[in-house]
Amino acid sequence: MLPSCGGGDDDSFESRPRPPAPSFFLGGIQVNEEDDAAWVRALEAAGMNTVALTDYARQGDWDSADLTWNEESPDLLAELRAAKALGHHAVLVLRIDLDQSHERNQFLWHGMIQPKGEEMIDAWFERYTRFALQWAAIAEHEGVDVLMIGSELNALASTVPLGSEPALEGYYLDPEKQADRRRRYLEHQEVVESHHLGGDRQGYESLESYIDARIASEQAWAAQVATDGNELSLETINRRRQQLNDRWIELIRRLREVYSGPLGYAANFDQYPSVGFWQELDVMGINAYFRLRDSLIPEARRHELLPGMLRDGWHRALAEIETFRAAQGLGEKPVIFTELGYTYRAQSTLEPWAHTGFSLIRKGPDTWERELVVWEDQPVDRYERALAVRALFETHRELEDPFLRGLLYWKLSTVPGHEEVESFVLLLGRDDPLEAELRSFAELHAGGEAGPLGESGE
Repeated sequence: MLPSCGGGDDDSFESRPRPPAPSFFLGGIQVNEEDDAAWVRALEAAGMNTVALTDYARQGDWDSADLTWNEESPDLLAELRAAKALGHHAVLVLRIDLDQSHERNQFLWHGMIQPKGEEMIDAWFERYTRFALQWAAIAEHEGVDVLMIGSELNALASTVPLGSEPALEGYYLDPEKQADRRRRYLEHQEVVESHHLGGDRQGYESLESYIDARIASEQAWAAQVATDGNELSLETINRRRQQLNDRWIELIRRLREVYSGPLGYAANFDQYPSVGFWQELDVMGINAYFRLRDSLIPEARRHELLPGMLRDGWHRALAEIETFRAAQGLGEKPVIFTELGYTYRAQSTLEPWAHTGFSLIRKGPDTWERELVVWEDQPVDRYERALAVRALFETHRELEDPFLRGLLYWKLSTVPGHEEVESFVLLLGRDDPLEAELRSFAELHAGGEAGPLGESGE
């Protein structure tokens, strides 16, 4: 019997056939659609062929094995079946939500989850395997085209042995660098207003108290995951990385016993080179929030400089992926950008993952002087993100061996009101220039031969 997922009598049917992979998976994840059939038809009208689906497990304290999930997800199953009924493809991504109501999780994100000690790691994987197997059975039954076994689990899925100090942990534990970080932010405290200290920063009366609390939280995290006593310990880190790698490989083996389609993992853009188990998978997933530029542009020169800067940014990112794939013998393994997204605000290509809070950004290409940018206060600019996707299309097309087999946008909607709650959203059918740029991928691959996306068990 399949695990319960609100499927009713359909759960007794035989597995639905999985159609041949398309030459390119193009689509995205919805915000909160009320009519699944209308949503899928809107994707089709936009030239897209794929729904991106996700289910979350919830993590308690970041260093615990406190992992829970809903046994039933009827809305997700209804969307999946609506997509399949209209002949669309489906990519299912398993994710973890770090519970921000836990005080110890403040200022941390799901990429920093790291159960404490070998026994806790084993206990965590035992629970995560149950979660993943539930969805593997449903994915097999419903004809899901690709199953991504996790997403953005930077600490948990970085399993390549290190030969030197880990950069992030070393940065957090360096008192001089943190003092400099604190000083540089406080130089701009007049820009930060009380409403900028909301969300996960709620309750802080000033930028100073917020920065001090954040640094303390990040230092405590780094001290626990990277030190043996008071010193950074590569032996401790690499022993844990080997244990994690073994557990991921065992999970993949278990999933292949249940799901016959291609398996992948959705690595964060800065983490994919640290994943040590790509050879065990069929697909490389990358959440492609690459920083495409690192400085502000004078308004008078944006039209002149922005297109070239975005192309240069994608050239760097794609060249790094190509180099890594060649070095690791992954050249035959297809890549899907399991997330690509930008807010509809200006400066969205500086830190594409940022939509709230603030960052210190170089004032211009020719200076290291910095300006504090408050992301939610940036003006609406729907063309910058469209230019970013155009630059991706152009640079990828120029590759000798274009490797992208899919692009899933974060996020898509047919409901205008969703812009008020989701600044990443693209409203389909509203003459947004981004929609036309995404459609160019479909037009390029129209009529192309798909070929196998990946052979299970390779």
